[in-house]
Amino acid sequence: MGQMPLPASANHPSSLHEIGTAHDLSVASSKPHPYNGRSHSLIPPFAFLSVSGKRYQTLSRNKRLLMKIANHSVVEINYTLKDAEGTVIDSSEGGQPLKYLQGVGNIIPGLEKEMLDKSAGDKFSVVIAPEEAYGPQNPELIQTLPSSAFGGVEKLEVGMAFRAQSTEGHPIEVEIIDVDGDQVTINGNHPLAGVELHFEVEVVSVREATPEEIDHGHVH
Repeated sequence: MGQMPLPASANHPSSLHEIGTAHDLSVASSKPHPYNGRSHSLIPPFAFLSVSGKRYQTLSRNKRLLMKIANHSVVEINYTLKDAEGTVIDSSEGGQPLKYLQGVGNIIPGLEKEMLDKSAGDKFSVVIAPEEAYGPQNPELIQTLPSSAFGGVEKLEVGMAFRAQSTEGHPIEVEIIDVDGDQVTINGNHPLAGVELHFEVEVVSVREATPEEIDHGHVH
């Protein structure tokens, strides 16, 4: 979203460059002051220029503060993530805000949708269903294998994680969830699969992404 220009009016030039000459300033000084209703002849001749410049800078700064989140916005957020029971799963509290590029899948789909049209300073709570987060539990990703499949590991324990490959050839992380003799059960679902996510979010800042950030698909 670009910066909006200062609006033009009968008593206000469309840009600061239109009052650059002494002649223009003297003409402007005969018109009513748009802010205090007094004639410019009662105030220094360059006051209109300085007031205009200050007002332009203020409007520009306010536009940046009120920029709404859209695709290819760079966004910073503080957040706390809880499950349905209120247990904190993750939080930015005590650390740096999360910075991401909107609209390219840097964050889960459900939260990304909720971020649209928010502005810096906005605070909100939202519940994201598993289908819009890490998906439901997939029973096909829970398998029992012989311990010999874990060659080189002397002692297999619940909670140990390993890199594996999905049937589509994608790398996934699997976790041992049960060991029964030489039978080992692994789970390849994301730890938050099937979990309803409760977010509390504060938007810290919003800006336009650079061409390089858009091209690379992440924030620099």
